[in-house]
Amino acid sequence: MSKSKVIVILGVTGAGKTRLGIDLAKHFQGEVVSADSIQLYDHLSIASGKVSETDMEGIPHHLVSVVSVRDHPWTVKDFVRNARSAISEIVSRKKLPIIVGGTFYYVEALLWDNLVSKHQVDSEADRDKRSREVEAMRCSGMSLHEQLEHIDPARAARLHPNDKRKVQRSIEVWIQTGKSHSENIAETGGRRGLESVYQPCFLWLDAEKEYLLKKCETRVDSMVEAGVIQEFQDLYRIAPEARLDEGVFQAIGYKEFLPWLTSQLEDDSESKEIIKKECLHRVKLATRKYISKQLQWMRNRFRPSEDILIRINAQKAWSEFVLAPSISICEEFLKTGSVDISKYSYLSKDLETLVSHSTLEFSTFFCDLCQVSLYGRIEYDVHFKSRKHRKRKRDLSQAHLPWRQNLNQRETLNDSKQEEPQTEPVMDSQ
Repeated sequence: MSKSKVIVILGVTGAGKTRLGIDLAKHFQGEVVSADSIQLYDHLSIASGKVSETDMEGIPHHLVSVVSVRDHPWTVKDFVRNARSAISEIVSRKKLPIIVGGTFYYVEALLWDNLVSKHQVDSEADRDKRSREVEAMRCSGMSLHEQLEHIDPARAARLHPNDKRKVQRSIEVWIQTGKSHSENIAETGGRRGLESVYQPCFLWLDAEKEYLLKKCETRVDSMVEAGVIQEFQDLYRIAPEARLDEGVFQAIGYKEFLPWLTSQLEDDSESKEIIKKECLHRVKLATRKYISKQLQWMRNRFRPSEDILIRINAQKAWSEFVLAPSISICEEFLKTGSVDISKYSYLSKDLETLVSHSTLEFSTFFCDLCQVSLYGRIEYDVHFKSRKHRKRKRDLSQAHLPWRQNLNQRETLNDSKQEEPQTEPVMDSQ
């Protein structure tokens, strides 16, 4: 039985995925399947960039606002089950499924079966034994990340301690299979090593990173003007004690605004306005980090020799350099099942190559002066330019302390952009 053809539109936050999905759906009589973990829920429409009924232009959108925040949060398996059901229904109507990906690990789970389902799951007794081991570690006071360090040091080194969802997932892989997440990844070829459930053609909307980062800051400002802070207030009233690593509460912006939401100060007070500005700064920083993670995911997941992946520069004129070639690519794919990628190399000729990226992007750094760990290049840059760090450095600038030589070596990265700190790269490959 032949696999169903699907178009998959990928790209970082604000790249134009929603617009391209609708334009292609109008041209090919398609329907959009949203792969966004926040747009699933019936709140935070502004924060998640949810498409309005008007902007849908009559195109059916699946898995948007289908879960109440008062219900139990969906898992990845819940999404996959419902998304595959939606795709089957679309195909049965002889329509084209167009997957618009905002949450890339949702896209990956939808197209390829996950690790646990592809590995032998141990007996219930063995799983219970490992569950008790994890519970014992928790009761002893170990954090989630410390538990993972005990179970799978290699995987723990790749994950930020605050990324509790991924840390928890890696622990669960070990509980279910008896093998560490790192071992499972290695056995599947370092990426997925699995055959796709569908026959996909990937359109990657990309742009120069600085352009994307500037656009994300403008996007955050626009969301504030549109009323995103009121959305956060409404959600906080519904569930003030909600876990921040589940469901809609994981949305970028909500947890960053908690200091403002929980403040007892008057809304129009000067102090609360200062808190608001700091929260906005944190939202923009979190968005920048998320964009970097999205770019890293794209670089780690695709192999030019195996995947039909066309990279399109979204900075250029939309009709001529984005929509028109996308239509041409999809027509060729739907007719022949393949695409002559060489014909479209001009679409991304102004962008960096797929594999050229700095290992500093997701490295772990340590500031000897402030005694803090820094995760990723963005956090590194922000810290070394921060008022706190500069003041600390200035106060001790005349002292002859052991940290100075090491610190100066590290800060050479910021000054000359040539010398990299001696750190172990921690690339987030899953």
